[in-house]
Amino acid sequence: VNGKMMGENEIDTLNALVLIQLEGYDSDQNGNPVSNFNGEVSIDVFDRKQSKTTLGQQGRVFEYLVRENRLFRGSASVTDGTFFTEFIVPKNITYKFDKGTFTFYAFDDDQFLEASGFSTDFVIGGTSESSVTDKTPPEISIYLNDENFKSGDIVGSGSIFFARISDESGINMSGLGISQDISLTIGDQKFDLNQYYSASLDDYKEGNILFPLEIAEPGKYTATLKVWDVHNNLSSKTVDFVVSDRPIIRVSNLINYPNPAQGETTIRFDHDRYDEELAIRMDI
Repeated sequence: VNGKMMGENEIDTLNALVLIQLEGYDSDQNGNPVSNFNGEVSIDVFDRKQSKTTLGQQGRVFEYLVRENRLFRGSASVTDGTFFTEFIVPKNITYKFDKGTFTFYAFDDDQFLEASGFSTDFVIGGTSESSVTDKTPPEISIYLNDENFKSGDIVGSGSIFFARISDESGINMSGLGISQDISLTIGDQKFDLNQYYSASLDDYKEGNILFPLEIAEPGKYTATLKVWDVHNNLSSKTVDFVVSDRPIIRVSNLINYPNPAQGETTIRFDHDRYDEELAIRMDI
């Protein structure tokens, strides 16, 4: 996968709060465009490398460099081998000018084709002088397992925390800034959800969080999600839920085929007890 930034002039620097437009194409091993590739491409944008130090528990202490602060994660449609996406660089970046990284992974399910690539041919740093002011916080909807969930519902010990988030400027997931991570608090537990957020296909203004939640002890719990947009406007949302060792199973999309049937039929349904071993008895 190959990509470049676009604008009135060729842009080689990502300033904080600037709108970035990115286009790219799928190519063969010789760099020639592959025009019959149709599918999706996942795009990650990372800030410059950060210096870390080992704990030295099994050897000497030493420093190493790692690129872990993700400025954007999203996906774009690939049509006839080409794709386009855009996003706003968060306010929280390391302002010292240095190289960042784009990574790409594309797939075409119909043809069982995959493509991957990366680019470090750009610099991150500084602040845009023409950025638009945004003082509106993100909008949040929270569910457990599926969108039929309502605050106070009963769930099992293993659930999927699911949130839909939207904001006109996009969501901050950089991990930079003091206490400005995407965070989930349940009782005395706090989870960093930066890596669990991804923008929607072809739309940086909305996205989802999918986080596997394991709570062994039955009881009533309160979950609070905090989210910041790229301009550092904070929004939070709270829901209650009850963990039961014998929760009600929600069943949906119950179908059988063929119907009518003679001899045999196949029965399918969806349920909300993810990753649990279930014994199902069906009376026909």
